[in-house]
Amino acid sequence: MVWYWCLRAIAEPDGISSVAVEADDVGNVDDVVVRFADGQSKFIQVKATVASANLANIHWLTDRPQRSGAGRPSPSLLQKLHKSWVDLGRPATGLELITGRPLDGRDGVLALTDRRNSIGTGLRRANSQALTAERRELANHLGCAEAELCEFFDALAIRVGQTEAEWLTRVADIAAAAGIQADKSAVGVALAWVRDWVKDTRDPRTPEQIATAAESMAIRAENPRTVIVVQGLRREPVADANNVLDWVERFRGTEASNRRGMINPADWNGALSDDLAALRTTLIEQNNTRVLLRGALRLPCWFALGAALRGVAGFDLAVEYRGGVWVADQRRITDRSVNILTDERFGNGPTLIVVAMSTDGTDDVRRTLLSSEHGRFITLTIGERPHQSLLADADDALSAAVAIRDWIRASIECREIDLVLMAPAPFAAFLGWSWDRMCTTTIYEDLLDDGYEAAFTISS
Repeated sequence: MVWYWCLRAIAEPDGISSVAVEADDVGNVDDVVVRFADGQSKFIQVKATVASANLANIHWLTDRPQRSGAGRPSPSLLQKLHKSWVDLGRPATGLELITGRPLDGRDGVLALTDRRNSIGTGLRRANSQALTAERRELANHLGCAEAELCEFFDALAIRVGQTEAEWLTRVADIAAAAGIQADKSAVGVALAWVRDWVKDTRDPRTPEQIATAAESMAIRAENPRTVIVVQGLRREPVADANNVLDWVERFRGTEASNRRGMINPADWNGALSDDLAALRTTLIEQNNTRVLLRGALRLPCWFALGAALRGVAGFDLAVEYRGGVWVADQRRITDRSVNILTDERFGNGPTLIVVAMSTDGTDDVRRTLLSSEHGRFITLTIGERPHQSLLADADDALSAAVAIRDWIRASIECREIDLVLMAPAPFAAFLGWSWDRMCTTTIYEDLLDDGYEAAFTISS
């Protein structure tokens, strides 16, 4: 985990100021401390487990082990974390407890965990007799008011079931962005360096110091990724960028939250498509086909970027997403079952397809986009139903994208597809990256209350 954050620092030198391991002066959240350039911090405490039978539940968090000999029991893990939070000035976010213990499915409190891995909101809103009693008991355990208890749990992310294999995958993905080797030998060398760091000094390391250490360890990748930044909804840092596309002023709206659709809709298949074609040509001419995409974009742009840099053209694609890097690695694709939520036939016109991964917007698309010109209307997902955590990582996203593509190849006979995506950004990019030998496809931009706008038209 320490090496993961070191790699993040190498990959994001403008975003991360320093990384420390077993840091001083931060209490019981000292295993890894990450300081960010914007003044925020992340304080991580790791609790390993040697047996899968050891479950993560409230009893584990509140248990007070008996000290050897006489005397009062030791503070519980939760009490230690709360004291550290208070001593750090009660930050609104930034504390993390990471454990290999799997979640105890019978625990009603940890079942409140949201997608930020926090239980603060759920505990605050709880109104059942059992949960209100748990909330009161937890506040008494910490010696604080219930309001403070919820604020503490707002700040604390509890990540359960974290395995070494999962972290090695994360290391491999971020190493690709950092231009660092991620084979077993390279990771072993890096972990030996981390152990020496802990033994010799606990001083924080800057991105420059970590990058210098990587050079001395001779674990730099021979062919680092070319960083491509696309300025869409807002402008992103470009200090490490090899190529920059700036589309901000072409969108309607004044800020990231309301930028939707083109001021001039012809720009989708005009200026923006021309930029993508020129980027593709430049990268091929320079033999820079290992790329890392960064940007704040809506789904049609991600899809079009992937389609411009397709796998069949030799591009090796990675996407920065929510503080990590998702890599399209075909070697890790697994079979996924496509679930057909809607399939209605009307005639011989274009097929309107909704790919619903994070939410099912079938009714909205039916109301605002489906027309008498369409010959078929389909909604597809993976597994039982769409939901926000359906795609947990890059392997999930690529496997789902390939499954959706293969189903459409086998099942759609028309010459034109109208496509609407409801999914995480990497899925859209990976779907475009995989979109070869397909019908001519027009992807649509969601304008919320104003329906949909035809965006890029992609020909295989």
